[in-house]
Amino acid sequence: GSHAPSDARTTIAGLAVAAPVFVAIAFGSAVLGLLAAGIALTASLLSPMTGLIALATVAPFPRPLIVPTPGLYVAMLGAILLGLVLRLPIERPRLRLPTPEVVLVVVFMVWVAAQFATGVLDGPPTARSSAIASSFSVFTTGAMSFFLAMLLLRGRSPNPLLVALLVSAVATSIIALTQSIGAEGLFVGLEGRSDLVARTAVDRVTGPFLDPNYFGAYLATATVLALGMAVLAKSRGIRFVLIAASGLIGTAMLLTLSRGAIVAFAAAFITMAFTRGVRIGVLVTAGMLLVAVIAWPLFADVRYAANPDLAAGGLSSQLENSDRTVAWLAGLE
Repeated sequence: GSHAPSDARTTIAGLAVAAPVFVAIAFGSAVLGLLAAGIALTASLLSPMTGLIALATVAPFPRPLIVPTPGLYVAMLGAILLGLVLRLPIERPRLRLPTPEVVLVVVFMVWVAAQFATGVLDGPPTARSSAIASSFSVFTTGAMSFFLAMLLLRGRSPNPLLVALLVSAVATSIIALTQSIGAEGLFVGLEGRSDLVARTAVDRVTGPFLDPNYFGAYLATATVLALGMAVLAKSRGIRFVLIAASGLIGTAMLLTLSRGAIVAFAAAFITMAFTRGVRIGVLVTAGMLLVAVIAWPLFADVRYAANPDLAAGGLSSQLENSDRTVAWLAGLE
């Protein structure tokens, strides 16, 4: 409709800003990384929406190390926020009072930050405090991203941002597929570095992430996003592209062999089906249960083929003194 030309220009601008960051990460060049960071930060300041699209495109990938901690992606969030405050001539989004739920999230973030700062002053960091700090960092970055997106998307089309998210997910899926056939050398620098695959002796793809479970959860979300956009698409060609993208991303999700990701996808897909009607929801639920009954034995054979000790130990062997237990407890605390 009326948003189409503007959406196309905005999307192209955001992807163009993201491209140098991809190149810098892929080649590990400090010079390219510095140049790409300068372009990304300048674009985020001058045009916050362009910066948000670029950030959505590159966020799943390892950040360029040329920018010190907290890194380029957090710096881009800061530049986007500063651009909103300064309201430079290129883009002047409407600023309104935040909604009550946003205020509650901000208050919670400030409270936890104060708790963490107090804990840091108590003494040297421990494994527990480091895990808590990591969880808080992820939460803060995510909450800030949603907050800025909410401000920027008021009264405008979300399509450029959704396209950027899907482009990013397709790129990570392609890397994952190359890992599954041993051709990941094509994307050195863009893939995550982890010893998890070797440690468990299971052929599980991680893409640009450091963990197949986190990667699987990300892909499950992206698959549902693509399917949801396909349901709402009015063009047959666009619907075909979105369904193809969901198939590619969903295949990468299955290659992570993440049980949590599969459960998350099933729950989201069933929920989406019920939004189209009770009858469709019931039929999809029954179909998913039938697929689960048929496919689970095959999935379990693949998942545990190289881990007979893990399969024999059951759930307790996976939770006792494990990294995921530490992460769960840190998140709760």
